[in-house]
Amino acid sequence: MWIKEKMTDPCSIVKNGMEMKGIFFYIWKFRTMINGAEHYFDKHLDIGKVYHENGNKLEHDPRLTKIGGFIRHYSIDELPQFINVLHGEMSLVGPRPILLFEDVEYGNRLPYLLMCKPGITGYWTTHGRSKVLFPERADLELFYIQKLSTSFDLKLIGETIFQIIQGKDAF
Repeated sequence: MWIKEKMTDPCSIVKNGMEMKGIFFYIWKFRTMINGAEHYFDKHLDIGKVYHENGNKLEHDPRLTKIGGFIRHYSIDELPQFINVLHGEMSLVGPRPILLFEDVEYGNRLPYLLMCKPGITGYWTTHGRSKVLFPERADLELFYIQKLSTSFDLKLIGETIFQIIQGKDAF
């Protein structure tokens, strides 16, 4: 569930993730940012500070390419993760994968989030997404685990489709 980015080519990003049993795998996404985005905050410390204060999100991220903004707005960047689902590394619904530097934000909740496979979508994704910061994000992910059921997953898939069509809360 932990992830570390690795740029592979101009069209894709591979993220090194860990699933529930501690097995590492690659999480696939379409690339949405400029080359060298991982070093942008080294030169723009003020923007980096705002990025970290906002839960590692910027509503108007200067690192996004023009097409990348569109791709993110409609969650198209997540489509390659269906490959991870077909490989059995991810689920359609579940807690979102956790970035390596975010693990401290989850504190004693982290072991509970590692109990199930990460999902392409989940409760946090459909109930605030980029606008929900820690520790509330962790609480939303844990709520999903407590409510875990097929009918709840189907409900979240429906809500996800609705959000994608609206382009809601994605940045």
